[in-house]
Amino acid sequence: MTQGDENHLSMFQSVETVLNENSSIVEAIPALKEAKVELSGLIKGIKEEEAKIKKGTGGVSDDRDGLKQVIASLIYEVACCLQSHADKSKNVELLAKSNYSESKIERLRIQEFGVVGEVILGLAQEHKADLLNHGLEEEELDDLKDYLDVWNGKKDTPRKAILVRKSLNDEQDKLFRTAEDLLKRQIDNLVEKQRKKQPDFHRDYWNARKVIGSGGRKVTHEEKVA
Repeated sequence: MTQGDENHLSMFQSVETVLNENSSIVEAIPALKEAKVELSGLIKGIKEEEAKIKKGTGGVSDDRDGLKQVIASLIYEVACCLQSHADKSKNVELLAKSNYSESKIERLRIQEFGVVGEVILGLAQEHKADLLNHGLEEEELDDLKDYLDVWNGKKDTPRKAILVRKSLNDEQDKLFRTAEDLLKRQIDNLVEKQRKKQPDFHRDYWNARKVIGSGGRKVTHEEKVA
């Protein structure tokens, strides 16, 4: 979440507080009551998405042991395809180079692990056309290369983790836009109609409605969208 996003979320929460503190006024206007409930739901959704983003869903690179388990599983699956092809083609050299059981891979020392992974990846890329007939999927090679790059420090985050985070950011952006639209198209107008009947409520609402700080700007009732 950018600083501007944080400023806007703070504004949403301030508006929510004002509406809650003036519940008697809000409850008397069904459309405003309904909009307040929707705003509260959007705020909750934004916070939940932020928690997912901060957690780094899919980002196993934050967990070295977890990353090793993912890579070990991929190495084993690719090695199985290599062994199957080597056995069928009577390629003794390839069979010897790819002869890694699941337990043998898991027992590899840290300094050996990345090397073995690169060897298996290289062999698989060399024999890719043949391995496709032995159940190998190209995506498995892409994943193995991607995770090995993270393991060996060539990149910070796996491709799939980046895609997951992008999806989460996109979802959060939608929630922000929906909340902004709800304020501009509904709540602003409903509160504006109360400027004479409920001047204190009207004043407090527009004070809360300001977005102040870097990445944001002040929004006044003169700027509202009708």
